[in-house]
Amino acid sequence: MEIKTVKMEIPGEANIIIGQSHFIKTAED
Repeated sequence: MEIKTVKMEIPGEANIIIGQSHFIKTAED
């Protein structure tokens, strides 16, 4: 949930990087 809030505050490129990192963590789980 915290990651989604941060995404809102971070510009596009960083948003994409965080999105990919979150997706990788979800895939590993």
